[in-house]
This record gives sequence, structure tokens and C-alpha cells, in this order.
Amino acid sequence: MLPILIGLIAVIIVVGIFFFIVTHSRGVSLSGKTSKKDRETIIRNAVKRLSQNPNDSEALYALGTAYFEEENWEKAMRNFEILAEQINSGSLQNIDRFEVFLKYGISAKKLNMIEQAYKGLVAAKSYRQDNFDVNYELGTIEFERNTDTRLGFGYGYSPFIKPFEPFKNMKSTSGALKFLKDFSLTYLPNSLTFNSEISRNYYETQLRDLNDLGGENMMEIFFREDFYWNRNAALQWSITKNLSLSMQTGTQARIDAHDPSDPNFSTLAYEDYMENWRDSVWHSITKLGTPLNYAQTFNASYNVPFKSIPVLDFMTANVAYNATYNWDKGAEIGGGRPVENIIRNERRFAIDNVNLNLLNLYNKSEFLKKANQKFTMQRPNATNAQRRNAKTEKPQAPEKKENKKYEGEVKLNADSTTTVSHKLNNKRIRVTARGENGRLYNLKFKIIDANSIKIANKDTVNLKLVIAQLPHHHCPK
Repeated sequence: MLPILIGLIAVIIVVGIFFFIVTHSRGVSLSGKTSKKDRETIIRNAVKRLSQNPNDSEALYALGTAYFEEENWEKAMRNFEILAEQINSGSLQNIDRFEVFLKYGISAKKLNMIEQAYKGLVAAKSYRQDNFDVNYELGTIEFERNTDTRLGFGYGYSPFIKPFEPFKNMKSTSGALKFLKDFSLTYLPNSLTFNSEISRNYYETQLRDLNDLGGENMMEIFFREDFYWNRNAALQWSITKNLSLSMQTGTQARIDAHDPSDPNFSTLAYEDYMENWRDSVWHSITKLGTPLNYAQTFNASYNVPFKSIPVLDFMTANVAYNATYNWDKGAEIGGGRPVENIIRNERRFAIDNVNLNLLNLYNKSEFLKKANQKFTMQRPNATNAQRRNAKTEKPQAPEKKENKKYEGEVKLNADSTTTVSHKLNNKRIRVTARGENGRLYNLKFKIIDANSIKIANKDTVNLKLVIAQLPHHHCPK
């Protein structure tokens, strides 16, 4: 019985020592938190002190800790960042620097600000290297990194070009000379665009073997790198009035860097490793990368100049040509052996918008031209028919226009006259005014011009005005 009792006491002592060590090493994670009511009091007092002195270290630490316990990571990080700056400047006194950097790093990590978190936790580790929280958070950051980098360049060229017309001043336009007179040449492209973008996304992580607490069996680092160089160009060129060309090309290429897990490089020092990595990247860039996909489209359009050829000027037609080309790199299997690449090619030739004007064709024959003119002259047109109908129809009496009038409400002024604009364009008018009770109001007015009158009454009543035009008097001849 006694050995069992001694063993039980020993187990309790060991568990108590382990719990004591863990609680003291974890610092912020297992320390007791203040109540919500106490935190509100701390925040209120700290804000009051900071309003008097923005650099009060104790108030900053108390406020940051309160926000940290509330998991308000943004406000907590802001206060601990100020304290970290005071530590670096040597002005911080009587504050636990380890706690400042630890809480700053954890707050930054919660906000996914990895770089700031890493700096804060490394600074905290310099004070307590064996602290569990610091090593745990640093372990998470050390082996989970994700970077995204992009570099782009674009160029566009669209000049204003006056076409070259060597035969513009020719006086004769008969026969084939008309084609030469209309000829023009654009010696530069109408537009040229080029775009280039290099993008790199690198992700690296290392999982931990939870069954290997001693860290003797480290798992391999997992990484993924997407390093691409995308390029595209476009050209549009109207060489002549009739001939137009356009071309678009696009290339997606991969920039090859050496494999970090390659034993030839993984054992190198960091400086040597980075130097070899940069050399491999620049070597791939000078070769324009390894192409993964290429696409090209070419279009040509030609309007046949039949109008410049007298014999064929009754015709119009357009000739179009289209060609597409696509190339895709095949996948690579074990040993770096590539599978067959894929090529797709397509061409199309078409004659579009073919029109024949038969009237112009018939007019090339003198006999058919005269016959056409004869029947065209005999066919009555709408204008002549309308003129004949106009002579036989009796003139209609002009419609009697109704006299226009103005109706509106106006409020008189007690100390001045009132002007009313009726826009009847007539000085021969009759003005009637009624009050709100509907009774006639004795209105005194003066005609200013054909569109307005001035009311001389000085009063405060509201009147409803009706201004009507009087008929014009016609004097007998």
C-alpha cells in the first residue's frame, strides 16, 4: 500500500511541475484575462491618459493589452507598434519588452501581415528563446510562405499618316488611268500594340510530424512555383484604300528556375543557392522562356476596284482571307520525356458582298441605253402626277385660326407695380381680372409691349387673369 501511495504522490508532483512550467512559458496564452467590465474601465482610463500624453507607455500597453484580450487585432497591433518603436529608440522604461513584441507579432499574424509578424516574433525570441508561444508562432510562419510578384509593360503606336498618292494630280481619268488616279499607299501601320507581363507566385510550406516531438524526422518541404512570361502583339495596317491587314499573336512561356529539392543545390549555402537560382532564371529569360502556348491570327481583306475599271464598274466584290495557328506544348512524363505537342491550323478564303448593277450593265449598250431612257421618260413620276392633281383641285378656304389667350394667377404688390408677361405677341388685348371670390376686380394696367403689361394697382390680393387677343381691323381698300 505504501509504494502505491508514494507513486501517486510522485505523479501529482510531476504533473504540478509540468503545469507550472507550461503556464509560465506560454505567457499571454494561458494568463488570466480581465473581465469585460474591467477592460472597459482600463480602456476608458487609458484613452483619457493618452489624450493628455500620446506617448504614455503605460497607457499604450494597458490599452493594447485590453484590445488584445478582446481580439481586436488591428487596434492592439497599432498600440504595440508604437511601443515597439519606443523600444527601438530606447525611450521605453518599466514595460516588459518581451510581452510588447510577442503581442505585436501575434496581432500582426492574425491580420495576415506576415512580414511584420515575423519581425515582432524574432524580436520577442531574442528576450526568451525557450518561450513556447514564440517558437510555435515562428514555426508556423517559417514554414508557410506565399509571395506574388508581377511586372508588366505595354506599348501602343497609332500615328496619323497621310497616304501617299503619286497620281493624284493626273488630269485624265479615262480608262485604266482612273485606277492610277485613285491609287494611294499607306507606308506605315495604322496601329501597333505590344504587351508583356512576368508573374511569379511562390508557395512554400513544411508540415510537422506530430508523432516526432523531438524533431529528428523532419518532413520534406513542399513548394509550388508558377513563373510565367506572357506576351501578345497586334498589328493593323490599311496598305491601300482597298487592302487591309491585321494580325494578332500571343505567347505564354514558363521561366525555368532550378528545383530547390535538387540535391545539387539543396546542400548549398543560402548565398550560393540564391546566386545559382538567379543565374538559372536569367538564362531562361534570355531564351524567352520555355513556350507553353502560342496562338496567331491573320486577316486580310481586299475590295476589288471594279469601279476604277470602266468595263467592270457595274460590279462590287470583296475578297477575305483568314488564317489561325495554335500550338500547345505537350505534358512531360517521368524522366522529363515530353509527350507530343498539339498543333491546330485553319484557313478560310471567301469572296463576299458580290453585287451586280444590271442597269449600269445595260447602259453600256447604246441600244439598251436608249430603250431604257425612252421608257423612263414615258413613265409618269409622282411629281408630275401631283402637279396635275393640284391644277384640278379646288382651292380650299384657309382655316380660321383661333385667337390665343393667356390665363394665369398673379399676386399684387402693396408697395410697387406688377409686371405680367403673356407672350401673345399682340398689343390689341382685353384683360379681365377676378378675385378669389370670383368677383370682377377693377384692374388698371398699361401695355408695355406686345408680350407684357404693367398692373398699376397696389394691393395684396391674388387675382386670376385672362388676357385675350382682339381681332385685327382690316381697312377697306
